[in-house]
Amino acid sequence: MKKRVLFRADGGLTIGLGHAMRCRTLGVELRKRGWTVGFMGTELPASFVTADCFELIEDPYGPLRVGTLAPSHGKTLREIATKWKPDLLIIDHYGFTVDDFATLCRGPWALGAIDDLADRMLPVEVVINPNPLASDEVYRRQGIPVTLTGEVFTLIRPEILSLRRDEGTPTDGPTVISLGGGNVEKITMKILDAFSGHSNRLVQVVVSPDCPKHLLREWVAERPQGRSLHDEPQLLAGLLASAGIAITGGGGTLWEVYALGIASLAVVFADNQRRTPDIVGSRKTGLCLDMREAFPTAAGNPEIEHVISTMFALAGNSVERRVMIERQRRLIDGLGAVRAADRLEILCRERN
Repeated sequence: MKKRVLFRADGGLTIGLGHAMRCRTLGVELRKRGWTVGFMGTELPASFVTADCFELIEDPYGPLRVGTLAPSHGKTLREIATKWKPDLLIIDHYGFTVDDFATLCRGPWALGAIDDLADRMLPVEVVINPNPLASDEVYRRQGIPVTLTGEVFTLIRPEILSLRRDEGTPTDGPTVISLGGGNVEKITMKILDAFSGHSNRLVQVVVSPDCPKHLLREWVAERPQGRSLHDEPQLLAGLLASAGIAITGGGGTLWEVYALGIASLAVVFADNQRRTPDIVGSRKTGLCLDMREAFPTAAGNPEIEHVISTMFALAGNSVERRVMIERQRRLIDGLGAVRAADRLEILCRERN
């Protein structure tokens, strides 16, 4: 009989698509192995699960907001899972409380979590922290039996892996900017304002369909021959594969850039990306700009302009660029989903 896995993750304008994307990556790998995959979530792009033949289950309460008073989502998910009958239930959501997990861990399924904060109790059987250099120490102290942490379990989309080339990406390709799937227009404009000294560069900006785009469209209209704006996330993999430079957020897309091998700048602006500057700095895999503290919104910010200029200089140095890409590839080999699926299959087999 086919094994069944049910994922619970949201995505959209408020929280971006990172949680949903990494669940989807693992789901694709399990489906390749014959599993039936269900996905419970809200605010997901229409094409998110249909192309992968996942079964989509809407949360009757809608999006779950962290820190808000909401019905017991653990109880709701338990009721749905009881009917759906998964062998494995995986939650990737900061809004699920210890009580929610406790409600779910008494079910007939193996319970897992995908987590990148390591700052809360997780009464689960397996936890995946796909952040490079993440330690399993916090999870082991909690007594979680199976801990899959660090770069060997970083989840890279199959679309990225299919485009990977041994020699890395072209040096003369456009600059691709993608800071995430949420409302990133203002922070993207802060980066674009620093391109005044590099006006001859081809620039492609990728945002989610729901992201406000008024300012970005105005920016493209100033020089339509060299600038483009895309709001279809499924195009990102192909755009990155031909990029000469990538500017991304400090999360999942950055590790995909490393899998491809691209001169890169990581822009950190979310708390769950707080360890990214240490990773990039210690492994010397690119440049990093920490924007968690406010930067002036006006054009001409010297600190941002300096980082952008440094990035272009680095990308133009063939020796430094080659060494940087080698370091990226040593950190992210792209096999994280395969390794995680192997361990999950062993877990479910041992439970039965």
